Amino acid sequence: MSCQIQVISKPGVEIVQIIGDSFSIQTVQQMRLTLQPLVDAPPSHPIAICTDGLSLLGSSCLSGIIETAFQLRKRGVKVFVAEARPDVLDVFEIASLHAILPVYDTVEDGLDAMNK
Repeated sequence: MSCQIQVISKPGVEIVQIIGDSFSIQTVQQMRLTLQPLVDAPPSHPIAICTDGLSLLGSSCLSGIIETAFQLRKRGVKVFVAEARPDVLDVFEIASLHAILPVYDTVEDGLDAMNK
């Protein structure tokens, strides 16, 4: 199974859902194309990157997430990771990425933190 990336608009948040187990260079390109409208849009709602459907977090996936989050944050958009599986959380903790890209158990937890 390859990765699928979709944007789901909900009141007060844009959810980027990443599902799959094969995140390649092509998938990074797909993610860039899928998320470009969010990057280009005026800052409005926080963006949650949900990785609960992701079974492997490799370097390609990680670089794509970090690059996208950096572009969004540079434009003033609040970005966070939500609903990560334990093995994905381990990568964020080992690399100390949670310091630059916060991770929350749920989208609602992330929204609560972002709105404080």
